[in-house]
Amino acid sequence: MVISTWSRRHRLIGTLRTSRRCDKPRPAAANDEFVSRYVARLEGENEFLRGQIGTKDDQIKDLTERARETNHLIAGLQKMLTPLLGRPPAGADDDLPRPRTSADAEAIREPQQAD
Repeated sequence: MVISTWSRRHRLIGTLRTSRRCDKPRPAAANDEFVSRYVARLEGENEFLRGQIGTKDDQIKDLTERARETNHLIAGLQKMLTPLLGRPPAGADDDLPRPRTSADAEAIREPQQAD
């Protein structure tokens, strides 16, 4: 009895599936209209986004040019200030540690021997 109930349910489900397949399809005109509206909307979005990319490209170009101009101005300022800053007098930097050179490193490695 359990098997026959399962069989009936299975047949009923199969009948419902086949009856749904036989239903009338949607009218093609309505479906085509929806698709054409959807495609038009997507094309409009693509056009808008391409315009935004063009705008961003122009902004990046302008900012790059401003950065270049700023670099030139800073370089000019450094050239103007270099003579004014100059080097400090000879005895003025005795308090400051001086950078080590390769000669200093060799002197540390090989101490001079007294003859």
